[in-house]
Amino acid sequence: MNAIYEYVLAGLMMFVMLVALHSNLQTLIYDTTTLAMQEDYNMAESLIDMILLSPGNPPNWSLNNPTLFGLAAEETIDTYVLDSRKVIRLDENYNSSTYISPGELRSLLGLTSGINLIIRITPIFPIDIQPMGNGKYGITVTNHRGVPLANVNVTGYYLNESLGSSSGRDQSQNITGMDGSCTLDFSSVYDPEYILVVCADLVGVETMQTFPSYLAVRVEGGRVIQSEVPLIGSINYTSGSFYGLDTDWAARYVEIDGFTYYFELEVWR
Repeated sequence: MNAIYEYVLAGLMMFVMLVALHSNLQTLIYDTTTLAMQEDYNMAESLIDMILLSPGNPPNWSLNNPTLFGLAAEETIDTYVLDSRKVIRLDENYNSSTYISPGELRSLLGLTSGINLIIRITPIFPIDIQPMGNGKYGITVTNHRGVPLANVNVTGYYLNESLGSSSGRDQSQNITGMDGSCTLDFSSVYDPEYILVVCADLVGVETMQTFPSYLAVRVEGGRVIQSEVPLIGSINYTSGSFYGLDTDWAARYVEIDGFTYYFELEVWR
């Protein structure tokens, strides 16, 4: 009988050991899978800083075809300052001959054809300009999610598009109300040939818009000057149709030509 009890006890101990081993294996498999998923989900974080903190190669590739993709300005010591001449090459509507296609971008980033991405670049405070006639303009300022912003300082520069020294330059200022809107009045100097450049400032964070849009100008030191490329508006760059469940997302605030933008990167497989 003692031998039988010993066999039963040994069998129970073996069973307990097998159960414990199975439990440990399941935990190990779960931890390994979780770690792999976390590494996948960090892909966008890794890519976004590679894109935004590197000027690419050559560093002035805005004039050439890059061998390494990076949007950072070449001559700056600040982080997340982008070169507008590089950014504009993600806008197919600007110049089809300099546009970087999704296939080219994937290759430059070292991504396989099975990985797709979306790049969204939005002014931190999008400005909507609506002409009201005879030199009056309705201005609406929202955040990048479309929520109206109150108490935004709005400055409008009304001038000839030639920006010549003899052209008239008039300014108008106002502050947005609770609905995020205000009016700029240039009726006393109305000229159908004039353009409008609007800057919005909220606690030192600035964005800009022009009417008509896509003008190659910018504001520096309270003056409107010519720019090498049109004002960067909203860019929605995609390399393919959305599919699959493995997605990752990352975002940063960046500066382009002295104005603040919201840069989003989404990656999926």
